[in-house]
Amino acid sequence: MLFSIASPRIAIVGAGAIGTTLAARLAVAGYTVSVLARGDSLAAIKRKGVCLIDQQGQHTASVIAADNGGELGKQDIVFLCTKAHSVPSLLPQLQSLFGQHTCLVPMVNGTPWWLLMDTVEPCAANTVPIETVHIKAVDPEGELVRCLPASAIIGCVVYISAHLQAPGVAISNTPPRLIVGDIVATPTPRMVVWKRLLRYWKTVASRRAIQSVLEMPYGVKSLRI
Repeated sequence: MLFSIASPRIAIVGAGAIGTTLAARLAVAGYTVSVLARGDSLAAIKRKGVCLIDQQGQHTASVIAADNGGELGKQDIVFLCTKAHSVPSLLPQLQSLFGQHTCLVPMVNGTPWWLLMDTVEPCAANTVPIETVHIKAVDPEGELVRCLPASAIIGCVVYISAHLQAPGVAISNTPPRLIVGDIVATPTPRMVVWKRLLRYWKTVASRRAIQSVLEMPYGVKSLRI
């Protein structure tokens, strides 16, 4: 069963510029948002909430904040907003956030580890089992592709540019554009839910669109489908 669009449980992992921007917009839109943070960011968010200053003005909202995923419990949607080099050590530690129907949305820089997860290859000659192809440059041992199935991941290309003014306070001067879509070849019904959830962003629900963007030369800033 898909989560309720009216009250999904949403967690943001990482309180950097993108994580803070996303947390503020979703919380202001009325969703219950939890933020996994640490240090000064955690203290500031617990004290003042999250704040976003963008082209539409200033948005401030209260969110749940913790430094341990176990305190937040199972989530419907988990946005992973950390640097790519942090993912290998972080993702296995986030299992307390994931339930049977949880969606993971990695919003990380660089080549995503999930890019080839819908591709399979033989494990060895003359054997029946198959395994998901992994990208050795970002997932050398294939540990990340084994953490969650491809059906649990929503691909995302981030067009938002933002920076932190202070812990828990982000500034963004670009339109809030995301491109999201299933990473599996056959679209799933949950993309209907996603279109409604992300109505505050311009979205394209297409696996082909995501792959096209990732293959674009550096500097291309728009995509029309």
